[in-house]
Amino acid sequence: MKTKLFALIVLIVTNIAFSQKMSPDLDLISELIAKKQDEIKQRFIKNIVVKNIKTTNYTTYNSMYNLMDVLTTEKNKTVMSKSIVTIVANYSINYALASDFMRSSDFTDIPVKSRLTGTFGLGKLNVEGIRTITDVENRRLVEQKLTIDSKVSNYIVDRFYEKLIALEISEFKEKGLFKKELLENYFKEGLGIDDTGISSGRKATIDGQIDTYLSKFSGKLAAGVGIYNFLKNNISKLNDLKQVPKKDVQMLFDLFLKSLEEFKADKGGNSFLYSIGNIITKYVIYEFNNEDTNVVFKEFKIDVEAIILDLEDNFFNKGKSPLKNHFVGLKPFFTIGMNYATFTSTKSTISSDDNTSTINDVSFVSEKLGLKIILADFGYSRCHKPNEPYLYRGKLRYWETPVVAPLINDIYISIYGSGILYNVVNLKSKENFNFGLVGINAGVTFFNGLEVNVSLAEPIIDRRFSPENTMFIVGVDIPIFEYIKALNKKNR
Repeated sequence: MKTKLFALIVLIVTNIAFSQKMSPDLDLISELIAKKQDEIKQRFIKNIVVKNIKTTNYTTYNSMYNLMDVLTTEKNKTVMSKSIVTIVANYSINYALASDFMRSSDFTDIPVKSRLTGTFGLGKLNVEGIRTITDVENRRLVEQKLTIDSKVSNYIVDRFYEKLIALEISEFKEKGLFKKELLENYFKEGLGIDDTGISSGRKATIDGQIDTYLSKFSGKLAAGVGIYNFLKNNISKLNDLKQVPKKDVQMLFDLFLKSLEEFKADKGGNSFLYSIGNIITKYVIYEFNNEDTNVVFKEFKIDVEAIILDLEDNFFNKGKSPLKNHFVGLKPFFTIGMNYATFTSTKSTISSDDNTSTINDVSFVSEKLGLKIILADFGYSRCHKPNEPYLYRGKLRYWETPVVAPLINDIYISIYGSGILYNVVNLKSKENFNFGLVGINAGVTFFNGLEVNVSLAEPIIDRRFSPENTMFIVGVDIPIFEYIKALNKKNR
């Protein structure tokens, strides 16, 4: 009984699916595709931090991850804006205090302290250890191996962050900064932070010196010298963002960008941290129409939509390639286009429309659904600006000078199936030709998504392959989603 019921359900579902294939709702398809594409873009942007940062300290990783999480998941603009300001404040203040500590008399680690000068500070020390070599194509390959001094400075940044949270300093706590719950989701395991070479005794000494420095916090705040002048006069209003003066917000985001500035010159995986910080800072707007519905606070607004679009342009649209870590790559595809086919044998068994002979050639519009093997990806490797690092075939590279925009994006071979949409498109030069196809092809994709390819394909007739009907096909294709969107627009 259960078997019969299951068979009936399968039959009903199949009939429904078949009927929908015959007459798809193009409005619904377009709407669903757009929604799914946005979800994919947001997931990709969020995963930038997870996949791409070559972490030097936990604080940077967690702060940038939390920013991406807020930008891609939070729906309420007020909550989103306040969360961004809080994350930026935590990171910037921590960086500034750690930097001030390393230049203070409380820090006595001579090997590291002796490295600090007027121009060489915490930021440069954190990324020290980058070296480049030139490959045969005159591009720069990057190797990153942090020095022991760099490892110590990154350790200090992390310990400051953890201690500022644990101490619950009242001046921060009442402003909503360095909240205790930050440690509940503070990622440390599995990030590959390398602190080898720092002995346990050296760590203990540094921890004690940080405790001594932080024990003087209230007195330093009252004196208001250096970073403490900023904390005393500017951070005091962060608990009420609706009233915070414009100059305070500007100084805070300037400090945030300054704390990321040294990553800009880091040709390793962390260089894009500065780009993220720059994008976020760029869209903190201070001059606007008071009637603007996007304004959450009195003196400034954070244009979250613009941040997402800019991140999408900088990281999603040019950040994808199956050749990042491999010499060749795999990529699923779904296209539709025009095809001209001629049979490789004179013994074709497919009858002409009047059934008086067999056909020798046929033209048709069809989809191709399958898997590509990408042999070269010029669209990805040549979309990067000079000095902008990118991973290609397992090596980190960057161009020293601007490169010509490619006409051809990629070269590929593929295996595909075809014929699913015949009843929808129904454009064939021979009405008797109504079979599904399986084929292999080779082709190129141009910069605008147009594909030109040649195939060997066999039709499936009576549920079996028919070698006597093997065809040589020349095809011109476009992405299926572009077709559906254009068809939807045309039919409105």
